[in-house]
Amino acid sequence: MAMMIPVMVFAQDRVNSDGYTLNYKSKELKKATFWSKGLDGKWESRKNNLYDDGIDIRDNFISLYFGKTIHENEEKIIFFKTYWKGKYRYPHRRTDWTNYKTIKAAIIPINQYDSLQNIQQGDIIELISSEIHEMFMGNPAYSESFFLNLLFVLTDSDKILHKKKIEETVLVAKRTISENKDVVRFMFDNILKQINGKTEVNNFYFEIPYTEFSKLIVEKPTSAKK
Repeated sequence: MAMMIPVMVFAQDRVNSDGYTLNYKSKELKKATFWSKGLDGKWESRKNNLYDDGIDIRDNFISLYFGKTIHENEEKIIFFKTYWKGKYRYPHRRTDWTNYKTIKAAIIPINQYDSLQNIQQGDIIELISSEIHEMFMGNPAYSESFFLNLLFVLTDSDKILHKKKIEETVLVAKRTISENKDVVRFMFDNILKQINGKTEVNNFYFEIPYTEFSKLIVEKPTSAKK
């Protein structure tokens, strides 16, 4: 006689996970003047989004903004920069230079974000992150949700593999007075600190009135891009 053995069956349906979206997005900062002091002691200026052969990638941006999302039940603050990144098609001949619109994201510690929001005259604030990723925005797979998913997948993978994290300064900002105006000067790395061990914003920087910079850091509800 055959014996019937009851078997518990549990459903294992394939369910798509919801993609990440920003539940908060700051105003975008799109304009600033880049100033640099030449070896002859003279100052030169240009627009922030100018990028061409010979101009270093740290010295341009198209837009800057902050966003917030939830990852593993924890709110994450992310600094975004879109900028031009270029290369030669034939590097050995230095010909056929092409610009690529790129987005870079860095997960920022909340204490650093708070310090930037409360920046006072004379303060120099650094945003430092080891959780950074960038992507070519012309990639057919690119979307905000895809990019955020990729950012967290790579970040979580590094934690699982105990990969050594390399910290990078993603923004240095100084609030000061220039020509009797309240301004903020900022850069995207801290090369001067690497040279002399000090955080300085002196000989090359972007400059913008504080009233404009504050739109980036004063939180007001905005419709986040889906």
